[in-house]
Amino acid sequence: MTVNNSGYPPIQLPEQPMDIEIFSSLYMQHRFKDEDDKWFPCAPMHSEFFYLWTNPEIYGRTIYVAPRGYYKSSFGHIGTLFDILHRGPAYYKEHLVIAASETLANQRIKDLQWDFTENEPLLRAYSGGQSSVGKVWREDEIHIPIGYK
Repeated sequence: MTVNNSGYPPIQLPEQPMDIEIFSSLYMQHRFKDEDDKWFPCAPMHSEFFYLWTNPEIYGRTIYVAPRGYYKSSFGHIGTLFDILHRGPAYYKEHLVIAASETLANQRIKDLQWDFTENEPLLRAYSGGQSSVGKVWREDEIHIPIGYK
């Protein structure tokens, strides 16, 4: 599928789901729930976001823009977790969490902490079911232990 890229080179998405989309559907169902608390799959625009996230050599400087309620924060959360668990230190050495307020940014860091300590499907797959806490584990900063896999 080819996506119009507003005057920039078009984005050519793969025909098969990308690893990050499979990761999302297996371990992040709690991030995509409708108002009835039922899981729904990622929207087509998320495939575009995921493609750009996992191919920084193609579009190295990318800004993701979408209206309120389009799961941009969930997308960033999933991308950050995917980088930490799959792509190694070159991609996750330092992630900066930006939000409308410090309180909201700290909540996003707490959400990452939750996945490393409470997300049972993720823990079973990546840490033998054991919760993982790094040497720094505050509401405004976390360090993930080396070898979390």
